[in-house]
Amino acid sequence: MKTNTFHLKGNIDLQTSPVVRSEILRQLGTLEDIQLDLSNVTEIDSSGLAILVEAVATAKKTNRKIRLVRFSNQVLKLIRLAHLEDVFSIDNPVNRTAVH
Repeated sequence: MKTNTFHLKGNIDLQTSPVVRSEILRQLGTLEDIQLDLSNVTEIDSSGLAILVEAVATAKKTNRKIRLVRFSNQVLKLIRLAHLEDVFSIDNPVNRTAVH
């Protein structure tokens, strides 16, 4: 199965999340599995998390996978705060913090 990595950068927030959402969903229509490299994401808010949750749900419906890789403490903290650790396939945090 082919996996492609997409590198997201900057803020994923109310202003930028519609563009990010559109691109992720477009890619899901053409690719089998996707890794989202979040190492250059400086900030993410609840709207950014919402599009990631939607992308995971969409992928599962079509037997595809989305994995989050290389993310900052801020991203990990928000995922944990929202109790979404079990929703995402999470791998390789930038800071090497263990993910449960």
